[in-house]
Amino acid sequence: MRLMLAVLLLFQCQNTGAQSTNAPAVCEGFNAANQTGNWNVLHANMTISNDTPTANNTSYLRATDRGGGSWLYNTTYNANLLTCGNICFDYKVFDDGQSNTNNITDIIHIYTGTIDTQTTSAVFRLNTPITEKSGWINICVPLNTVANGAALPGNAQGQWVMTGGNSTTWNTLATHFDGVGFVTDVVGAISQDEIIGIDNFCSTAGVCCDPSPTPLFTVTPLCFYGNFIVALKANDTFPSISHGWYLFETTVCGSTADSNTVDANPATPEIDPVAQAFGVTASFNITDYSKCYYVKHGIWQPGCFGFTDTRSPIPMYSALNIFNFETGAGVVKTQFCYGEDVYLDGTSSDGENSYYIDAKRRRIGNPVPFAPYAGLGWTSGEIGIVNLSQLFASQPNPVYFEPGYEYSIKLALANLPNCIGWTPLEHQFTIVCCDGYINASFDLGSTPIGNNQHGIYAANNNSYGNSSVTHQWYVFSSPNASGGPYTLINQQTGANFSYRPANNGIYYFVVHRIKSSCGDFCFGRSICFDCPSAISTCELCGPIDCALLDGLLNNCTTPANLVGNCSNGTLSWGAVPGAVGYTVEVQFNDPACCNSKTPPTANRYQVNTNSFNINSVPTPPYNCLSFKVKAQCETGESSWSAKQCFSCGQIGGKATASETVTERMALTPIITPNPNNGSMNLNLKAPGDLTITVDVYSATGKRVQTLKQRTVPGGQFSQTLTLPPNEKGMYTVVFKTNYGVFSKKIVVQ
Repeated sequence: MRLMLAVLLLFQCQNTGAQSTNAPAVCEGFNAANQTGNWNVLHANMTISNDTPTANNTSYLRATDRGGGSWLYNTTYNANLLTCGNICFDYKVFDDGQSNTNNITDIIHIYTGTIDTQTTSAVFRLNTPITEKSGWINICVPLNTVANGAALPGNAQGQWVMTGGNSTTWNTLATHFDGVGFVTDVVGAISQDEIIGIDNFCSTAGVCCDPSPTPLFTVTPLCFYGNFIVALKANDTFPSISHGWYLFETTVCGSTADSNTVDANPATPEIDPVAQAFGVTASFNITDYSKCYYVKHGIWQPGCFGFTDTRSPIPMYSALNIFNFETGAGVVKTQFCYGEDVYLDGTSSDGENSYYIDAKRRRIGNPVPFAPYAGLGWTSGEIGIVNLSQLFASQPNPVYFEPGYEYSIKLALANLPNCIGWTPLEHQFTIVCCDGYINASFDLGSTPIGNNQHGIYAANNNSYGNSSVTHQWYVFSSPNASGGPYTLINQQTGANFSYRPANNGIYYFVVHRIKSSCGDFCFGRSICFDCPSAISTCELCGPIDCALLDGLLNNCTTPANLVGNCSNGTLSWGAVPGAVGYTVEVQFNDPACCNSKTPPTANRYQVNTNSFNINSVPTPPYNCLSFKVKAQCETGESSWSAKQCFSCGQIGGKATASETVTERMALTPIITPNPNNGSMNLNLKAPGDLTITVDVYSATGKRVQTLKQRTVPGGQFSQTLTLPPNEKGMYTVVFKTNYGVFSKKIVVQ
């Protein structure tokens, strides 16, 4: 077997940190007598010496082989000593063992293991072979790592070739070799002598470039009794690369974008980190659990590659935040009736020892962002089931869930001893008005209070205490069991009611009104002490139309006795007791009163007295007008008076007054027959065009019949009305017109 002359070089780099590019060169000149350094031979028949001078009278290392399979090697030159860089030496073939015919291409070797049992090895193969006639040749071989898949290092003289192992193991071999060597046996016969010379063997250290640099890293959150520490470790620990760690705060949890990064020092134009560190590992302390962070890890290697980085959010400790909305009975839903309590069920949440709740809202169907509404702040303990309506209503400034709104509730959980901070979640629900949900019904009772006297009291069936409702109570007395005429003797405000009547033998009617954002709801009951007969059905018993109550409460009477004075242009009417002001509607050229081709013009005016001067306002051309008046009192306002026609040749000035039309247009509804069997005729005469709607209410206040609005030219209204069969009792027929509201009681037998 023909062996090729080669040199084997091995060195090993320790992965203990960055390696300097300024390490001194390691050289051997073999210039002293008997200087062979740490070079050794493998075969017993091989000798080395350095006492043979070169042409310039200096010594060199001379290796003579008189046996087969011989090596000249040195384990001092290994990866620990040489790292990456260049190895240069002078080389000469004195005798190839034959007749000057052998071409030598494989020169220096590096290997792992021992010289005779190499595990992994590579040889630097020359592009131009050398022979005995080549003389001294200076050879330099590059030694460095390469990117995965790239060719092994080389130069104009040659290239490294793997001889043991494969190309994928080059980077490991180049940084972990055990020795260098030359193969001195060329032919292999014992009788043949091969002689080579080595001189000026010199290695210059360099930096091994990371073949596949990556800034990837692992993040490990650690909590020690409330101290949150983020431990960081680089995935790539290749020697001689540098690591930088940068902690940033972000406004969006989980984001690593610059657009969401908070600058730690706004005075500088760049984005500054909250903290930074250097090394293969790092750690940061997180003190504010309500904020969110991310880490940027950068690596760089001078002479190999510049700064490159990757980012990762900090996985904060978080509680398990799960909640839904439900009724007091545990029914889960997201739409609640106004007045119904909204419960938040957070029993499935876990890990918290305190929680935070706030509310935002917007109009239902409006796509604008939710606006801040109210907050409850932090509460110690686990969330469990809480009555949101009650909690918000019990604040120093009560807050209620109103109809027509969509509410967004934020629940945030925290547990600072366990490094859990600000784990938020939002869900939404809506509040609507539900038919029949708000009910003003109540229980009415009595209690003896001595001297044959009694007290009466009422208790709500539902107080709707966590809603913005108000409760009003009214007590009317009447000598009749069925009610009327009524006298208001007491009124109270509050969830419950109690009252001590003055007399027995009187029928008392208690009416409860709930005023709410979904409208007013009324309910009445009656009671009597020492009365001669039981109380029968009355118009203020059971659920009633609140309009009936308003009619009883409003003592603001309709103005009467409307007259006009042509000499001074003054319209006047009888003063209403308790009135604080009046509204006057004047219609010039009213066709119901005037024979004029000029279009009618109507205006309303507010006055504080019971008169109004036409000359005080701009007036259109006219020769007559109509006017009507209603009063404003502290308890409400009256109905409009009947329209009064008024005509003069000229209003104001010195013109001669013509006759004033003094006929008062009072509207009186007529119902025949009355009593009846449920079928009746309705009649109403107005002085002009009439707009009318008719409603029929039972004695309990329930609306049982409606005649839709219609317009009657000329004002003569006539209509037949038939009630449902078998509905005997007392009814109220209400005529709502453009001249006012009028009512008439009827009896169905």
